[in-house]
Parts: sequence; structure tokens; C-alpha cells
Amino acid sequence: MRQYNERFNAIRPREYDGSHLVFSGISPEISLKPHQLNAVAHTIYGGNTLLAHVVGAGKTFTMIASAMESKRLGLC
Repeated sequence: MRQYNERFNAIRPREYDGSHLVFSGISPEISLKPHQLNAVAHTIYGGNTLLAHVVGAGKTFTMIASAMESKRLGLC
């Protein structure tokens, strides 16, 4: 078991923390949840992102916030 873990379980995906993100120009009616903020941070800092959340988890708002922030930062 130890050999297997050392050989195959050596890579751990990076976790992104989006709690520091502040979105200027976003509607005050919209407040993103922590998992959405983390997904936006992953989109901005990660280079490539797959949003595979369950139905109703807010993927659309996450994608819109990611696009707005990327544009504001001059990344796209």
C-alpha cells in the first residue's frame, strides 16, 4: 500500500481561494458563494478550468464573473 501511494498518489491538485476577490460593477443583487469565488480564482489563476458543478450551483454567474474579472485585469 505504501509503495502504491508513493508512486501514484504523489500529485495533489491545487486548491484556489477566491475569498479576496472583489468585483466592481457587479449588481448588488448578486452575491457569489464561496465555491463560486474559488472557481473564479481558478479561472483567473489556473489557465484552464472545467466548471463541472451540479445543476443549480451557479455556473452561469461564475462564468460571467470570471469573464468580467478577466477583462478588467486585461487577461482577455
